[in-house]
Amino acid sequence: MTVPSLAADAAADARFQEEIAAQYRDYLAYLDAHLTLLDIQAARTAVAFERAETRDDDEQAARHAIAAIPAQRRALFDAVIEQERQEAQRQLEGQAWQSGERARRADPDEAARIALARLRDEAIGIGTEGGKGLLPYGKPDAMKWYAVDGAALRAAPSAAAYSAGALDTKTRKRMVWQVGGAIAVLLLAIIWLLIPKGGTHSVVALMQGASVNGAPLTAWPIQKLVLTRAHGDSTTVPISATTTVAWPDGESAAPQAYWRSTTVWPLRICVPGTMLADVTGVQLLGSGATPARTYTLLSAPAAAADLMLESCQGGTSAPAPRLAILHETTQLPIHAIGEAAALPAGNVTLTAITLTGPGEDPTLPANEARVTVQLRTALKLDWPLLFPTLLLPSGVAALPSDITSTDRGVGFRYLVPLPREPLELAWSIAPRTDAAVIRWRTTLEVPPSRAAVLRDALEVRQVQATPGETPGTVVATITLANRGQAPLQLVSADLTLFANTRPLATPDLAALRQPFAPGEQRTLTLQAPLGEREALILTVGSARFAIEATEGR
Repeated sequence: MTVPSLAADAAADARFQEEIAAQYRDYLAYLDAHLTLLDIQAARTAVAFERAETRDDDEQAARHAIAAIPAQRRALFDAVIEQERQEAQRQLEGQAWQSGERARRADPDEAARIALARLRDEAIGIGTEGGKGLLPYGKPDAMKWYAVDGAALRAAPSAAAYSAGALDTKTRKRMVWQVGGAIAVLLLAIIWLLIPKGGTHSVVALMQGASVNGAPLTAWPIQKLVLTRAHGDSTTVPISATTTVAWPDGESAAPQAYWRSTTVWPLRICVPGTMLADVTGVQLLGSGATPARTYTLLSAPAAAADLMLESCQGGTSAPAPRLAILHETTQLPIHAIGEAAALPAGNVTLTAITLTGPGEDPTLPANEARVTVQLRTALKLDWPLLFPTLLLPSGVAALPSDITSTDRGVGFRYLVPLPREPLELAWSIAPRTDAAVIRWRTTLEVPPSRAAVLRDALEVRQVQATPGETPGTVVATITLANRGQAPLQLVSADLTLFANTRPLATPDLAALRQPFAPGEQRTLTLQAPLGEREALILTVGSARFAIEATEGR
C-alpha cells in the first residue's frame, strides 16, 4: 500500500519547505547583523561621537538578531563566514604582495566586509546563475548549497517557493487522503472476513517477538503481578521469566507467577489455577524504571488481546485462559528542575543540568561534551549506591565520571558524545532496588562553537605594538576582558600570529592559565620577530590586527 508513503512524503516535503524558508530568513538576518556590527566598529574607529547613542542601539539590535538564530544554524553560518573571510584575506594579501605596497596590506575588517557582502549578494541572487539565491544547508563539516527562489521566499516565506509538482499542496493532500480512505475501507473488509471468530486460536496465532528495522527489541522487565479479586482485595505475586515451552508447575510455599519472555505480544503469564476464577483486574509492575501497565479482563474471547493469563498447572481440568486488553500505562513521575524530591533519608533538589562543549571548555576533546548535574541537599550519602544514571537518546545509560560533594550538595559529571542537535536526556537515582526511581527530564541546546563563545564573551579593548629590545622584534601588548556572564578560559590557540603566511609559535602565557572571571580585564604581552617589509597578523578570538614595521625603526 503506497498511500501512507505518499502522505508521509507530502508532509516531509512541506516540513522541508518551511525549514528552508526559515533558514533563508535567518541567513539574511545573520549577514545583515554582521555587516551592521562592522559598520559600527568602523564608525567608532573614526571617532563618530555624535552618533554614539544611535550606534549603541544598532549594535544591541544586531547582537540580539544573531542570538535569536538557533545555535545549530549559527554554527553553520559561522563556518561559512570564516571560510569566505579566509579566501578574501588570501586574495587581498596576494594583491598587496604583487604590488609591493605595504600600505595596502590586507585589513582583517576589510576581508570580513568583502566576504559578508559577497555572500549576501549571492543569497539574494546577484551574480548567480538564473538569479537564484545561494543558501548553505547541513552541518559545518558536511555543508551543502541550495539554489532557492530568493524573491519568492522574501515575499512569502511560507509559500511554495519550491513546488513538488504541477498540483498545489492542498490538492495533493486531498487526493492522497481520498485514495487512502478507499483502500483502507477495502482492506478492513478483507481483514474482517479473514479473522476467525469465537475462539482463542486467533490470539495464539498473533504471538511474536518485537523488532524495529529487523533489530530485536528488549521487552520491559516484569517483576510483580497485582491481581484484583472480585471482592476488591488485591494480591501481589512475584514473577519469574521463563523460556520453556511448558509452564513450570512445581509447587511452592508462596504463590508464584511466570512470564514467557520469548513472547512480546500478547504477553503470556501463568499463575496458580486457583487464582484465575475470580480475577477482575490485572496490573504489571516493572523494576521501578518502567511504567506500570493496567489491563481490563475480557468477558468473552476476542480476536486480539494484549495479555493472556493462564494456569501454570496444565491438563484437562485447568481453567480456561483469561484474556485482557491494555487499559492504561502509568508513567513514572517526572520531577521538574528546581522541585524537591523525597528520599527515605530526606529531600533532594536538582537545581541545574548543563551541557558544556569544547567551545566553552577547550580542555575537552573535540568530539566530546560534559553534562553536569547539580543536586542541592544536606544529605551525606554514598551516592554511587543510588546509581545516578544519565539516559541518552541512543539508549546509553551512563554513570558519572566524577562526583564532587560540597557543603550545599553534590555535583555529577558525565562525558557524552558532542551532540549536533538539541539533546533530550533523563537523569535518575534509585533510592532502593524495590522502589520506583526518581527521574528528571530536560532538553539541552547544542553547545556553542569556540568561535561563537569568543565572539560573544571576549572583548579586545586595546592592542599596542612597540619595537622590542632585540633588533628585528616587536612587542604586542593586548588588553582583554570577559564581557560574558560565565568564566572564560583562554588557551594559546585563541591567540595566533602569522608572518605573511608563515605561522609563528604562540608562547605559553602565564596570564592564560586561570579563567577570566565575568567582567575581569587582563593585559597580555607577546614578543615576535618582525622584519622589514613584513607584517604580522595577530588574531585574538574573532578579531584580527595587522602589525607592521614603520620607516623610522
